[in-house]
Amino acid sequence: MFGIFFKKNSKKSYNTRLKSNRFVSFKKKQRGKTEEKDRSLELLNSALGPEGCKVPIRKLRCCSSSLRWSRKTLNKNQEELTILLECDATLLDAVQKHLKVYKIRRKVGITPCPDLSLWTILPFEQSSKTGSALEVNEKKVVVCTRDPRTDAMGWRLVLSKIDNPLDIVPESHLGEIQDYHRYRYAIGIAEGVKDLPSGEAIPLESNLVYMNGISFTKGCYIGQELTARTHYTGVIRKRLMPVQLGNPLPPNSVPEKAQIVSESGKSAGRLRSYMGDVGLAMIRLAFANEPLQLRTAGDARVQLKASVPDWWPSEENK
Repeated sequence: MFGIFFKKNSKKSYNTRLKSNRFVSFKKKQRGKTEEKDRSLELLNSALGPEGCKVPIRKLRCCSSSLRWSRKTLNKNQEELTILLECDATLLDAVQKHLKVYKIRRKVGITPCPDLSLWTILPFEQSSKTGSALEVNEKKVVVCTRDPRTDAMGWRLVLSKIDNPLDIVPESHLGEIQDYHRYRYAIGIAEGVKDLPSGEAIPLESNLVYMNGISFTKGCYIGQELTARTHYTGVIRKRLMPVQLGNPLPPNSVPEKAQIVSESGKSAGRLRSYMGDVGLAMIRLAFANEPLQLRTAGDARVQLKASVPDWWPSEENK
């Protein structure tokens, strides 16, 4: 389960639930000698990269997006490290299968965690900063940390399903999942298989390097050399950007990968996903500052404006 909080000035907050994300845990199994070094977690860390938004890369395409959390537990009076991997629920089986490829013969358990629920705590205002530290009841919290992608996405909270998040975060209120999606669309955060299609989304074009999603110090992974070279040379001609539509559109009223054109009719990109009058689109940077139009069913056109998120690096905000 997954859910959200909306938080304002550490006094009021809103939350909701939805069936979108699931957890997979990696647990280091005990060996005969506790002093023996177990490299299984190191192999997993190499596959997953630094803590944050993880993207296993295959042929320079994203096969899934996920977030990783670490926690320590006690097993037979010995400390044990468990890594929680948050992923799109529709890709749960595929993610497990993919990660087991890197398990090889190491004693690492990879299992789903249906007993956990995920919540996100968000500020009311769309900002790159979320204010003061979050106050929670730590006794029942599995994980509570800032979202590693950007401070604008607030905090990530992992609880047992039997616990009520309203008891964990003081003075909070339930919100709607539509508010969560509209919020992240407005600030340009892609999440899940809908925004990052498996086998299609290119990590650098999807801004994953800005979201702590690509490591340029770990290796090796398939496509690492080309990904690094593209990053350091700066040759990126299109990016996934937040877009504002001229008027709200009903759900499923726009064809998949609808074309975006300039006023002169030149192809400027493709719509990736939307909700109401906000969404995400793959935009050619040469047309990012121009008035654009979205082609809908029947070749009707809707005015569209792309924007650069304020949490992107300063050189991209010029």
